[in-house]
Amino acid sequence: MIQVIFHPNAKNELENSIIFYNNQVKRLGSVFLEEVEYFIGLIQNFPKSGKLLTNNVRKLLLKRFPYMILYIFKNNQVYIVAVAHQMQKPNYWKKRLK
Repeated sequence: MIQVIFHPNAKNELENSIIFYNNQVKRLGSVFLEEVEYFIGLIQNFPKSGKLLTNNVRKLLLKRFPYMILYIFKNNQVYIVAVAHQMQKPNYWKKRLK
């Protein structure tokens, strides 16, 4: 199976989003996490399914939440660059590629 690695800031984004949604409605953060996990599984099975943004960064939009997963597939690994809200400042995550 393809290994998934999170950039530390992407992991923080995920955790902060879960907390945010749990503070809005009980268990909503868990629902958000389930959707993220579903799409990460999809990426593992079909790593080129996300829309290509740059030479190697792809994005996959979540269905129920206004978030996207930005990732790189290389050497049989998926590197999650960001779990980004779609209204966040565009391209803020690019500095993570260095």
